[in-house]
Amino acid sequence: MKQYLGDLQEHENVKTVVLVVRKTVARSRKEKEYIALKVRDKTAEMNAHIWDNAEMYAQRFQENDYVLIKGRVVSYQGMLQLNIFQLEVFQGEVDPHDFLPQTEKNIGNLKLALRKAVEGVQNKWLSRLLKDFFLRDKDFQARFELAPAAKSMHHAWLGGLLEHTVGVVQLVGQVAPLYPELDRDLLTAGALLHDIGKVEELGYEKSFDYTTRGRLLGHIVIGVEMVREKAARIAGFPPALLELLEHLLLSHHGEYQWGSPRRPKIPEALVLHYLDDLDAKVNAIAVFCRQQGESGAAWSKYNQMFERYFLLDRQLEGDEEPESPPGSESSMMSEDPRLF
Repeated sequence: MKQYLGDLQEHENVKTVVLVVRKTVARSRKEKEYIALKVRDKTAEMNAHIWDNAEMYAQRFQENDYVLIKGRVVSYQGMLQLNIFQLEVFQGEVDPHDFLPQTEKNIGNLKLALRKAVEGVQNKWLSRLLKDFFLRDKDFQARFELAPAAKSMHHAWLGGLLEHTVGVVQLVGQVAPLYPELDRDLLTAGALLHDIGKVEELGYEKSFDYTTRGRLLGHIVIGVEMVREKAARIAGFPPALLELLEHLLLSHHGEYQWGSPRRPKIPEALVLHYLDDLDAKVNAIAVFCRQQGESGAAWSKYNQMFERYFLLDRQLEGDEEPESPPGSESSMMSEDPRLF
């Protein structure tokens, strides 16, 4: 049975395959060479060290290699880590799903929610465009369902792009009925397509990182190109409608300093920006607080991205249900719940 990092206990002997995330050759205070590692599988990342024969092992593997390790779990400053005794590059077949984090949500349910949103669009031009992406293009479909939504900030796991997109689309479904002046079809199309460029911006075979194309162009520009190419194959697609849809993609980051080529200039674009931002930030905060909560502390460490601490222990005194005072409506109801 495969041993996963997230299941390991202190003093446990380990023989398993892991992905090398980071490798650093260093020297101890006694000038002895050692290798400091960060290794990963789908359940956790863990620090590890090779204390003996470091010079020999340093030549055997590189970052992003799958390696078979033998070692033992130890505790250092309250955190589990690995002391590795033997290591070799793994030559067998591997499933990337075993080494990268993945969505905890049911992929089948997410795909059904996405399909429902696509099929719910009434505008015939937008409907055709969306179906060409999400229902007919099997290669795009497969990449979209596997990709992360980001390298690290939010939904940074396999299936994260699908999960985030469905999250934004569902927010559209909640918000749009409150504002009948919005073009719901346009807003839904923007929500479905706003991050499609991430299937090319991010690489996710062994780790999450930017591709060359992603670094040079970014997912916003790539996404607009993808939409233009698909729309060009639909005879008669209205140029004005295409411009509005492109504007939603180009402006969904909201502000120039957040990487947005344009700021929102129509209501649907502004709403898309806020809903995208909401889904991403709530997810980022939830992940951060869950990780910090493992320490048992009442407050998190300082979060650089949000520039604040977060309260972790919200079991405040007085959370229990207060007793109703004598003679109150609720106390009378509790004594005799009959109406007549």
